[in-house]
Amino acid sequence: MREQMRILREQMRNNRQIHKVSLILILVVCIGSAASAKPTPVPDSILYKTYSIGDASIRMRYVRGGIFTMGSTVEQHDPDVYSDKPAHARWVEDYYIMTTEVTNSLWRTVMGSYPVPEAVNNARDPVSHISWEDCQVFIQKLDSLTGLEFRLPTESEWEYAARGEGGKDYRYAGSDEIDSVGWIFANSGAQKHPVAQKLPNRIGLYDMTGNVGEWCQDKYKGYTAGGDIQSDEEDQSGEYVVRGASFDNCEANSHLSMRFHYEPYQVLSFVGFRLAMSVPKATTQEEEIERPLMRKIKIGIKRFILRYVPTARPYYISEEDITYRQWNKIMNQDREGKSTEPITQVSIAERRAFIERCRQLSKEPIELATAEDIRLADSLGVIKVIPTKPMQVKSWEKDAQSIQRHRKRIKRASPWAALIGLRLQMPDDPILQMLDDGNPSGLPLRMVIRCR
Repeated sequence: MREQMRILREQMRNNRQIHKVSLILILVVCIGSAASAKPTPVPDSILYKTYSIGDASIRMRYVRGGIFTMGSTVEQHDPDVYSDKPAHARWVEDYYIMTTEVTNSLWRTVMGSYPVPEAVNNARDPVSHISWEDCQVFIQKLDSLTGLEFRLPTESEWEYAARGEGGKDYRYAGSDEIDSVGWIFANSGAQKHPVAQKLPNRIGLYDMTGNVGEWCQDKYKGYTAGGDIQSDEEDQSGEYVVRGASFDNCEANSHLSMRFHYEPYQVLSFVGFRLAMSVPKATTQEEEIERPLMRKIKIGIKRFILRYVPTARPYYISEEDITYRQWNKIMNQDREGKSTEPITQVSIAERRAFIERCRQLSKEPIELATAEDIRLADSLGVIKVIPTKPMQVKSWEKDAQSIQRHRKRIKRASPWAALIGLRLQMPDDPILQMLDDGNPSGLPLRMVIRCR
């Protein structure tokens, strides 16, 4: 009996070892597969679509949608330009965009005549001397000829495509050397050139920098702080966006985040357009999306709970304010403050850096919750906002001029303080503070993930 029990125990021990080895092999295979996983390549039949209209043709390039940082990113930053600030997150769906600007030849094929007589000798030049309203008439006629639904790209789509689907961040569309990718005032002779003479950007689009500016579908509006993803259909002015600079622009005004805007009836010699097209949905039947009321995400070694806010533009918001402990762990800092207390009084740059770090660690489209996001979630009872005690304001913080004077004093004293090992804290620039209306520096931090 004892011998039988010994043999049975030995068999059980061997079985456990076999199971362990099998489990390890399965894990190795899974990890290896995950590590080598790549985005599914787009078939050539979908990547490019070419449509013939008479003697002219339209070549469209498929753009895989995603989230990206729009506006004045590091390589785009220009202290003298404010229209592209602050940089913020945007989401775009899959779409098609024309590989070149619409040419004089294509315009004549659709409209029956050239916009100006001299265009007859420059058929491959991008069309210009047209207004935003003229573009809409062109698109209506083109749709009736082809049975398709073309449109102008939205501003978000235009910049996402110019950046190359989130590829390397260049100052211009495809390069940091503008002469290789764009016709501007310095190299164009102050005139247009045939399309596709310069190098394309990463996804094969030509003349996204220079040659002629390009009308976009949406009206001009200022960007908001805190990474607010706005609808491109929210009208904020009567003027429409033009992107991409032109042969008439200097290099300083030709970086790809530069924005221009004009009235829809204005006819401009340096502005043309390119076409875009939405990707048809897999089904025409709209289905109500049932979303969970709670999401858990991991950022580094910290876990966060986000609650669903059921609004017209639904989103998830972090259940609690970001604490000093969470901030220090994510940012690898040692900011002074009670570890369980909400962190406040962080600068605009620090908040953006925090959100960007959260995106990198979590691979989620995280944004900074605005004051309106927090107020709405609180009013619906999704979260509970605990008022914080107002911080004591120093005498030199009472107005912008006093802050500027204090910044100058700190700047002069910093080299001397460094000699004795002191590091003086530089207050935020009040001019930049005034540009940030989404999440005041005294407001506790929360994260949001907006639903598509």
